[in-house]
Amino acid sequence: MIIRRYFNRELIYTSLGIIGILLVIFIGHSSLKYLKYVLRGVFPVSYIVEMVILEIPYLLSLLIPLGFYLSAIMVYSRMYAEHEMIIWLTSGVSRIRLLFLSLSSSIMVCLCVAVFSIWLGPLSISYLKNVRTVAKSDVISKLLSPGQFSLVDGGKKVIYVDNFTKEADGSNTAHGIFIAEHPRNPRKTGYDFEIILAKNAKVMSEEKTEVQYAILNEGYRYSNTQDTFRSIKFDSYMAKLPDFNTTFDYTENIMSVDELLDIQVGSSKQKMAEFHWRIAHPISVIVLILIAFSISRIEPRRGRYSRVLPGILLYIGYYNLLFFGRNAIREGTIDIVFGLWWVHSILFVLGIALFNSKRIIKYIRIIKKTS
Repeated sequence: MIIRRYFNRELIYTSLGIIGILLVIFIGHSSLKYLKYVLRGVFPVSYIVEMVILEIPYLLSLLIPLGFYLSAIMVYSRMYAEHEMIIWLTSGVSRIRLLFLSLSSSIMVCLCVAVFSIWLGPLSISYLKNVRTVAKSDVISKLLSPGQFSLVDGGKKVIYVDNFTKEADGSNTAHGIFIAEHPRNPRKTGYDFEIILAKNAKVMSEEKTEVQYAILNEGYRYSNTQDTFRSIKFDSYMAKLPDFNTTFDYTENIMSVDELLDIQVGSSKQKMAEFHWRIAHPISVIVLILIAFSISRIEPRRGRYSRVLPGILLYIGYYNLLFFGRNAIREGTIDIVFGLWWVHSILFVLGIALFNSKRIIKYIRIIKKTS
Protein backbone atom coordinates (compact mmCIF):
# COMPACT_ATOMS: atom_id res chain seq x y z
CA MET A 1 0.00 0.00 0.00
CA ILE A 2 2.85 2.39 0.86
CA ILE A 3 4.59 1.65 -2.43
CA ARG A 4 1.37 2.19 -4.40
CA ARG A 5 0.69 5.55 -2.74
CA TYR A 6 4.27 6.63 -3.37
CA PHE A 7 4.11 5.68 -7.03
CA ASN A 8 0.70 7.30 -7.54
CA ARG A 9 1.71 10.57 -5.88
CA GLU A 10 4.91 10.87 -7.90
CA LEU A 11 3.24 10.02 -11.20
CA ILE A 12 0.17 12.21 -10.71
CA TYR A 13 2.03 15.37 -9.69
CA THR A 14 4.60 15.03 -12.47
CA SER A 15 1.91 14.18 -15.04
CA LEU A 16 -0.18 17.22 -14.14
CA GLY A 17 2.81 19.50 -14.59
CA ILE A 18 3.81 18.06 -17.97
CA ILE A 19 0.22 17.96 -19.27
CA GLY A 20 -0.26 21.58 -18.17
CA ILE A 21 2.86 22.70 -20.05
CA LEU A 22 1.88 20.75 -23.18
CA LEU A 23 -1.67 22.13 -23.04
CA VAL A 24 -0.41 25.72 -22.86
CA ILE A 25 1.84 25.08 -25.89
CA PHE A 26 -0.97 23.59 -27.98
CA ILE A 27 -3.46 26.27 -26.93
CA GLY A 28 -0.95 28.87 -28.10
CA HIS A 29 -0.61 27.05 -31.41
CA SER A 30 -4.41 26.93 -31.85
CA SER A 31 -4.68 30.63 -30.99
CA LEU A 32 -2.10 31.53 -33.63
CA LYS A 33 -3.93 29.36 -36.17
CA TYR A 34 -7.21 31.17 -35.56
CA LEU A 35 -5.50 34.56 -35.55
CA LYS A 36 -4.24 33.79 -39.06
CA TYR A 37 -7.83 33.06 -40.08
CA VAL A 38 -8.95 36.34 -38.51
CA LEU A 39 -6.31 38.28 -40.45
CA ARG A 40 -7.47 36.59 -43.65
CA GLY A 41 -11.08 37.47 -42.93
CA VAL A 42 -12.34 33.95 -42.22
CA PHE A 43 -13.46 34.40 -38.60
CA PRO A 44 -14.21 37.44 -36.45
CA VAL A 45 -11.78 37.87 -33.56
CA SER A 46 -14.58 37.64 -30.98
CA TYR A 47 -14.95 33.89 -31.61
CA ILE A 48 -11.30 32.89 -31.00
CA VAL A 49 -11.55 32.21 -27.26
CA GLU A 50 -14.67 30.08 -27.63
CA MET A 51 -13.17 28.00 -30.45
CA VAL A 52 -9.88 27.45 -28.58
CA ILE A 53 -11.75 26.31 -25.44
CA LEU A 54 -13.79 23.84 -27.49
CA GLU A 55 -10.58 22.29 -28.83
CA ILE A 56 -9.27 21.49 -25.33
CA PRO A 57 -11.17 18.19 -24.74
CA TYR A 58 -9.83 16.74 -27.99
CA LEU A 59 -6.32 17.99 -27.18
CA LEU A 60 -6.50 16.35 -23.75
CA SER A 61 -7.27 12.97 -25.33
CA LEU A 62 -3.88 13.26 -27.06
CA LEU A 63 -1.87 15.04 -24.38
CA ILE A 64 -2.82 13.00 -21.31
CA PRO A 65 -1.23 9.76 -22.63
CA LEU A 66 1.88 11.68 -23.69
CA GLY A 67 2.15 13.57 -20.39
CA PHE A 68 1.62 10.43 -18.31
CA TYR A 69 4.18 8.55 -20.40
CA LEU A 70 6.86 11.24 -20.08
CA SER A 71 6.21 11.62 -16.35
CA ALA A 72 6.60 7.86 -15.88
CA ILE A 73 9.97 7.90 -17.66
CA MET A 74 11.16 10.85 -15.56
CA VAL A 75 9.94 9.41 -12.25
CA TYR A 76 11.34 5.91 -12.81
CA SER A 77 14.66 7.23 -14.15
CA ARG A 78 15.01 9.46 -11.11
CA MET A 79 14.28 6.54 -8.78
CA TYR A 80 16.97 4.45 -10.47
CA ALA A 81 19.48 7.32 -10.46
CA GLU A 82 18.92 8.06 -6.77
CA HIS A 83 18.98 4.37 -5.70
CA GLU A 84 15.31 4.36 -4.65
CA MET A 85 14.42 1.61 -7.09
CA ILE A 86 17.41 -0.43 -5.93
CA ILE A 87 16.14 -0.17 -2.34
CA TRP A 88 12.72 -1.46 -3.34
CA LEU A 89 14.25 -4.35 -5.27
CA THR A 90 16.63 -5.35 -2.47
CA SER A 91 13.73 -5.19 0.00
CA GLY A 92 12.07 -8.13 -1.70
CA VAL A 93 9.84 -6.23 -4.14
CA SER A 94 10.25 -7.73 -7.60
CA ARG A 95 10.30 -5.74 -10.84
CA ILE A 96 7.18 -7.57 -11.96
CA ARG A 97 5.31 -6.37 -8.86
CA LEU A 98 6.51 -2.82 -9.43
CA LEU A 99 5.37 -3.11 -13.05
CA PHE A 100 1.90 -4.24 -12.00
CA LEU A 101 1.73 -1.37 -9.51
CA SER A 102 2.52 0.97 -12.40
CA LEU A 103 -0.12 -0.65 -14.59
CA SER A 104 -2.73 -0.43 -11.84
CA SER A 105 -2.00 3.26 -11.35
CA SER A 106 -2.57 3.81 -15.08
CA ILE A 107 -6.13 2.39 -15.01
CA MET A 108 -7.66 5.67 -13.82
CA VAL A 109 -5.67 7.58 -16.42
CA CYS A 110 -6.88 5.14 -19.08
CA LEU A 111 -10.52 5.71 -18.06
CA CYS A 112 -10.01 9.49 -18.04
CA VAL A 113 -8.54 9.39 -21.55
CA ALA A 114 -11.44 7.20 -22.70
CA VAL A 115 -13.94 9.81 -21.50
CA PHE A 116 -12.19 12.57 -23.46
CA SER A 117 -11.47 10.47 -26.55
CA ILE A 118 -14.81 8.65 -26.92
CA TRP A 119 -17.31 11.14 -25.53
CA LEU A 120 -16.15 14.67 -24.64
CA GLY A 121 -13.80 15.09 -27.62
CA PRO A 122 -16.40 14.37 -30.35
CA LEU A 123 -19.01 16.38 -28.43
CA SER A 124 -16.76 19.44 -28.24
CA ILE A 125 -15.88 19.12 -31.95
CA SER A 126 -19.62 19.05 -32.74
CA TYR A 127 -20.08 22.32 -30.84
CA LEU A 128 -16.94 23.68 -32.51
CA LYS A 129 -18.47 23.00 -35.92
CA ASN A 130 -21.56 25.01 -35.01
CA VAL A 131 -19.48 27.89 -33.66
CA ARG A 132 -17.33 27.98 -36.81
CA THR A 133 -20.44 27.97 -39.00
CA VAL A 134 -21.92 30.91 -37.06
CA ALA A 135 -18.57 32.72 -37.06
CA LYS A 136 -18.14 32.37 -40.81
CA SER A 137 -21.70 33.57 -41.46
CA ASP A 138 -21.13 36.53 -39.15
CA VAL A 139 -17.74 37.49 -40.58
CA ILE A 140 -19.13 40.15 -42.98
CA SER A 141 -20.84 42.16 -40.24
CA LYS A 142 -17.75 41.92 -38.02
CA LEU A 143 -15.24 42.96 -40.67
CA LEU A 144 -17.27 45.71 -42.30
CA SER A 145 -18.05 49.00 -40.60
CA PRO A 146 -21.46 50.51 -41.52
CA GLY A 147 -21.13 53.75 -43.45
CA GLN A 148 -17.51 53.15 -44.42
CA PHE A 149 -15.74 51.75 -47.48
CA SER A 150 -13.77 48.59 -46.61
CA LEU A 151 -11.05 46.83 -48.60
CA VAL A 152 -11.20 43.02 -48.62
CA ASP A 153 -9.59 40.16 -50.58
CA GLY A 154 -6.19 41.84 -50.69
CA GLY A 155 -7.57 45.19 -51.83
CA LYS A 156 -9.17 43.71 -54.96
CA LYS A 157 -12.65 44.35 -53.64
CA VAL A 158 -14.30 47.44 -52.10
CA ILE A 159 -17.48 46.99 -50.05
CA TYR A 160 -19.81 49.60 -48.59
CA VAL A 161 -22.78 48.80 -46.32
CA ASP A 162 -25.29 51.29 -44.93
CA ASN A 163 -26.23 49.26 -41.83
CA PHE A 164 -26.89 45.79 -40.40
CA THR A 165 -29.97 44.30 -38.75
CA LYS A 166 -30.11 41.23 -36.51
CA GLU A 167 -32.46 38.46 -37.58
CA ALA A 168 -34.39 36.06 -35.35
CA ASP A 169 -31.98 33.17 -36.12
CA GLY A 170 -28.99 35.22 -34.93
CA SER A 171 -27.63 36.02 -38.40
CA ASN A 172 -27.06 39.53 -39.77
CA THR A 173 -28.64 41.14 -42.82
CA ALA A 174 -26.80 43.95 -44.59
CA HIS A 175 -28.69 46.87 -46.15
CA GLY A 176 -27.62 49.30 -48.86
CA ILE A 177 -24.76 47.32 -50.39
CA PHE A 178 -22.16 48.63 -52.83
CA ILE A 179 -19.48 46.22 -54.14
CA ALA A 180 -16.72 47.14 -56.59
CA GLU A 181 -14.28 44.46 -57.71
CA HIS A 182 -11.23 44.36 -59.93
CA PRO A 183 -10.66 40.61 -60.56
CA ARG A 184 -7.22 39.05 -60.26
CA ASN A 185 -7.68 37.22 -63.57
CA PRO A 186 -9.88 39.23 -66.01
CA ARG A 187 -9.54 36.57 -68.74
CA LYS A 188 -11.01 33.93 -66.45
CA THR A 189 -13.88 36.07 -65.15
CA GLY A 190 -14.66 37.70 -68.49
CA TYR A 191 -14.73 41.30 -67.22
CA ASP A 192 -12.25 44.01 -66.19
CA PHE A 193 -14.28 45.39 -63.30
CA GLU A 194 -17.65 44.80 -61.69
CA ILE A 195 -20.00 46.92 -59.60
CA ILE A 196 -22.96 45.51 -57.69
CA LEU A 197 -25.67 47.54 -56.00
CA ALA A 198 -28.24 45.72 -53.84
CA LYS A 199 -30.97 46.59 -51.38
CA ASN A 200 -29.98 43.93 -48.84
CA ALA A 201 -27.81 40.84 -48.53
CA LYS A 202 -27.33 37.85 -46.29
CA VAL A 203 -24.51 35.32 -45.94
CA MET A 204 -25.25 31.61 -46.14
CA SER A 205 -22.99 28.54 -45.94
CA GLU A 206 -23.31 25.07 -47.41
CA GLU A 207 -23.49 22.51 -44.62
CA LYS A 208 -21.19 19.89 -46.15
CA THR A 209 -18.53 21.99 -47.88
CA GLU A 210 -18.88 25.14 -45.71
CA VAL A 211 -18.46 27.25 -48.86
CA GLN A 212 -19.92 30.70 -48.19
CA TYR A 213 -22.25 32.63 -50.48
CA ALA A 214 -23.72 36.10 -50.28
CA ILE A 215 -27.38 36.30 -51.33
CA LEU A 216 -28.01 39.84 -52.66
CA ASN A 217 -31.59 40.97 -53.26
CA GLU A 218 -33.15 43.65 -55.50
CA GLY A 219 -30.19 45.25 -57.22
CA TYR A 220 -28.08 45.84 -60.29
CA ARG A 221 -24.85 44.33 -61.60
CA TYR A 222 -22.59 46.39 -63.87
CA SER A 223 -19.52 44.94 -65.63
CA ASN A 224 -17.33 45.80 -68.57
CA THR A 225 -14.70 44.38 -70.86
CA GLN A 226 -12.52 46.23 -73.35
CA ASP A 227 -15.36 46.72 -75.85
CA THR A 228 -18.63 46.03 -74.02
CA PHE A 229 -20.55 47.32 -71.02
CA ARG A 230 -23.33 45.28 -69.44
CA SER A 231 -26.06 46.14 -66.97
CA ILE A 232 -28.22 43.45 -65.32
CA LYS A 233 -31.12 43.95 -62.97
CA PHE A 234 -31.73 41.09 -60.56
CA ASP A 235 -34.23 40.13 -57.89
CA SER A 236 -31.80 37.72 -56.23
CA TYR A 237 -28.09 37.24 -56.95
CA MET A 238 -25.79 34.63 -55.39
CA ALA A 239 -22.08 35.43 -55.19
CA LYS A 240 -19.45 33.06 -53.84
CA LEU A 241 -17.31 34.60 -51.14
CA PRO A 242 -13.51 34.20 -51.31
CA ASP A 243 -12.27 30.69 -50.54
CA PHE A 244 -9.82 30.80 -47.65
CA ASN A 245 -9.09 27.06 -47.72
CA THR A 246 -10.69 26.41 -44.34
CA THR A 247 -12.88 23.43 -45.13
CA PHE A 248 -13.00 21.21 -42.06
CA ASP A 249 -13.93 17.52 -42.20
CA TYR A 250 -16.26 16.67 -39.33
CA THR A 251 -18.13 13.75 -40.87
CA GLU A 252 -16.87 11.01 -38.53
CA ASN A 253 -15.28 13.22 -35.87
CA ILE A 254 -18.62 14.30 -34.43
CA MET A 255 -20.37 10.93 -34.57
CA SER A 256 -21.26 9.09 -31.39
CA VAL A 257 -20.01 5.54 -30.82
CA ASP A 258 -23.44 4.13 -31.72
CA GLU A 259 -23.35 5.99 -35.04
CA LEU A 260 -19.83 4.77 -35.77
CA LEU A 261 -20.81 1.16 -35.15
CA ASP A 262 -23.94 1.46 -37.33
CA ILE A 263 -22.51 0.06 -40.57
CA GLN A 264 -25.80 0.58 -42.42
CA VAL A 265 -25.29 4.35 -42.59
CA GLY A 266 -22.29 5.97 -44.30
CA SER A 267 -18.90 4.49 -45.14
CA SER A 268 -18.02 1.63 -42.80
CA LYS A 269 -14.30 2.04 -43.54
CA GLN A 270 -14.28 5.70 -42.57
CA LYS A 271 -16.34 5.13 -39.44
CA MET A 272 -14.37 2.10 -38.25
CA ALA A 273 -11.12 3.99 -38.79
CA GLU A 274 -12.48 6.73 -36.51
CA PHE A 275 -13.70 4.16 -33.95
CA HIS A 276 -10.31 2.41 -33.75
CA TRP A 277 -8.59 5.80 -33.55
CA ARG A 278 -10.71 6.82 -30.56
CA ILE A 279 -10.13 3.65 -28.55
CA ALA A 280 -6.42 3.74 -29.45
CA HIS A 281 -5.81 6.64 -27.03
CA PRO A 282 -6.89 4.88 -23.80
CA ILE A 283 -5.23 1.63 -24.93
CA SER A 284 -1.99 3.52 -25.58
CA VAL A 285 -1.83 4.51 -21.89
CA ILE A 286 -1.33 0.85 -20.88
CA VAL A 287 1.18 0.18 -23.65
CA LEU A 288 3.15 3.36 -22.99
CA ILE A 289 3.42 2.78 -19.24
CA LEU A 290 4.91 -0.66 -19.96
CA ILE A 291 7.45 0.90 -22.33
CA ALA A 292 8.20 3.72 -19.87
CA PHE A 293 8.88 1.29 -17.02
CA SER A 294 11.04 -0.90 -19.26
CA ILE A 295 13.30 1.79 -20.75
CA SER A 296 13.74 3.79 -17.52
CA ARG A 297 16.24 1.40 -15.96
CA ILE A 298 19.59 3.18 -15.76
CA GLU A 299 22.72 2.76 -13.72
CA PRO A 300 22.83 4.71 -10.41
CA ARG A 301 24.13 8.27 -10.59
CA ARG A 302 23.70 8.34 -14.36
CA GLY A 303 21.77 11.09 -16.12
CA ARG A 304 18.19 10.84 -14.87
CA TYR A 305 16.78 12.35 -18.08
CA SER A 306 18.88 10.27 -20.49
CA ARG A 307 15.87 8.05 -21.32
CA VAL A 308 13.54 10.91 -22.24
CA LEU A 309 14.78 11.30 -25.83
CA PRO A 310 14.59 7.55 -26.67
CA GLY A 311 11.16 7.53 -25.05
CA ILE A 312 9.98 10.43 -27.22
CA LEU A 313 11.28 8.67 -30.35
CA LEU A 314 9.36 5.52 -29.40
CA TYR A 315 6.23 7.61 -28.82
CA ILE A 316 6.61 9.29 -32.22
CA GLY A 317 7.02 5.90 -33.88
CA TYR A 318 3.99 4.53 -32.04
CA TYR A 319 1.67 7.35 -33.08
CA ASN A 320 3.03 7.45 -36.61
CA LEU A 321 2.04 3.79 -36.92
CA LEU A 322 -1.41 4.66 -35.55
CA PHE A 323 -1.79 7.46 -38.12
CA PHE A 324 -0.64 5.12 -40.87
CA GLY A 325 -3.03 2.40 -39.70
CA ARG A 326 -5.99 4.80 -39.55
CA ASN A 327 -5.36 5.98 -43.12
CA ALA A 328 -4.88 2.39 -44.27
CA ILE A 329 -8.27 1.42 -42.80
CA ARG A 330 -9.90 4.37 -44.57
CA GLU A 331 -8.38 3.33 -47.88
CA GLY A 332 -9.28 -0.33 -47.37
CA THR A 333 -5.65 -1.52 -47.29
CA ILE A 334 -6.14 -2.97 -43.80
CA ASP A 335 -9.29 -4.86 -42.91
CA ILE A 336 -11.51 -3.17 -40.35
CA VAL A 337 -11.42 -6.34 -38.20
CA PHE A 338 -7.67 -5.92 -37.63
CA GLY A 339 -8.08 -2.20 -37.03
CA LEU A 340 -5.18 -0.77 -35.05
CA TRP A 341 -4.71 -3.81 -32.82
CA TRP A 342 -1.60 -4.82 -34.75
CA VAL A 343 0.06 -1.52 -33.81
CA HIS A 344 -0.72 -1.99 -30.10
CA SER A 345 0.50 -5.59 -30.31
CA ILE A 346 3.85 -4.58 -31.84
CA LEU A 347 4.49 -1.95 -29.18
CA PHE A 348 3.29 -4.26 -26.39
CA VAL A 349 5.69 -7.01 -27.51
CA LEU A 350 8.44 -4.39 -27.75
CA GLY A 351 7.68 -3.31 -24.18
CA ILE A 352 7.89 -6.91 -22.94
CA ALA A 353 11.19 -7.35 -24.79
CA LEU A 354 12.60 -4.16 -23.23
CA PHE A 355 11.39 -5.29 -19.80
CA ASN A 356 13.34 -8.56 -20.19
CA SER A 357 16.23 -7.01 -22.12
CA LYS A 358 18.93 -8.14 -19.67
CA ARG A 359 17.62 -11.68 -19.64
CA ILE A 360 17.39 -11.75 -23.43
CA ILE A 361 20.96 -10.42 -23.77
CA LYS A 362 22.15 -13.08 -21.28
CA TYR A 363 20.50 -15.86 -23.30
CA ILE A 364 22.03 -14.55 -26.52
CA ARG A 365 25.50 -14.59 -24.94
CA ILE A 366 24.98 -18.16 -23.69
CA ILE A 367 23.87 -19.28 -27.16
CA LYS A 368 26.93 -17.63 -28.73
CA LYS A 369 29.28 -19.36 -26.26
CA THR A 370 27.72 -22.79 -26.78
CA SER A 371 27.79 -22.41 -30.53
